[in-house]
Amino acid sequence: ADTIDGQFHALQGRLTGGLSPVAVGLAYLDWVLHLANSPGKASELARNSAVKGAEFADYAWRGATDPEAPPYIRPLPQDRRFQGPAWQQWPFNVVHQSFLLTEQWWRYATTGVRGMRPHHQDLVSFTARQALDVFAPSNFPWTNPEIIQRTREEGGDNLRRGAENLLQDLTR
Repeated sequence: ADTIDGQFHALQGRLTGGLSPVAVGLAYLDWVLHLANSPGKASELARNSAVKGAEFADYAWRGATDPEAPPYIRPLPQDRRFQGPAWQQWPFNVVHQSFLLTEQWWRYATTGVRGMRPHHQDLVSFTARQALDVFAPSNFPWTNPEIIQRTREEGGDNLRRGAENLLQDLTR
């Protein structure tokens, strides 16, 4: 039994990058139970969604009709994914701003929940951010204007090279 468990945990560690699913599960349980027991925080999250949603709808309209419309949300200083000028043009301005708004909401939702252990808060906030980053518009050819432009310029060779790199990575 110990050998099987050891091999299973070693494989699991490789698949999860060393994060224990039990530790992550306990952190999320700590977050969800404390959030469920915090009607004030839940109310703030709902209000935040409504207010930010209305403000974002206004931004989306301005972003579609005014090429000089300032961004609704500024990325964090270390986030350089959306700096290129193509990201400031419609519809990519609205796409990336929507993503940044979602990131901002989840950061607020996973922090400042009364009663949570600080380590659990850090773990939940970190894993939520990592999960969101997987779906960043910069990661997909159809939502990334820089990839679209490069694909046009190279006649799709960049996508072929990317597919070859992916196959090599998967083989390894």
